[in-house]
Amino acid sequence: MKYLLSILFVFSAFFLQAQNIFKSLAAQDLSSITKLLGEETDLCLLDDQEILSKNEVVKKLSSFLATIKPKSCEKVHSGNSVGNRSNYSLGKLITADNQAYRVFIFAEEDETIKEIRIDRW
Repeated sequence: MKYLLSILFVFSAFFLQAQNIFKSLAAQDLSSITKLLGEETDLCLLDDQEILSKNEVVKKLSSFLATIKPKSCEKVHSGNSVGNRSNYSLGKLITADNQAYRVFIFAEEDETIKEIRIDRW
C-alpha cells in the first residue's frame, strides 16, 4: 500500500509540474522550467537537436519562443514508465498566428527534465 501511495504521489507531482511547465512556455517565463532542467538536456526545436547545458537550453528556448510568439500551451497527455523511473508529458502549443506545435517533455523520476522537443503539430 505504501508503494502504491508513493507511486501516486510521484505521478501526481509530475502531473502538476507538467501543467506549470506548459503555462510557463505559453507565458515565455522560463524561470520555473530552469529549476527542473538537468545539467545537460536534449533540446529538439523542429529539426535542430542538441544536448545542451542548462544555460544554453534556456537561451535557445527563449529565443525560439520569442520567434514563434506562443498564445497558449496546454497539456494533452502524460504518462510514466513501468516502475515510475521516468515520466513524460505531451502538450499542444498555439502561436499568435494559430500555428500548432507538439511539445514533448521527458523527465527522470526525480522530475529532472532530460528532454524537451517542440515539433509542428
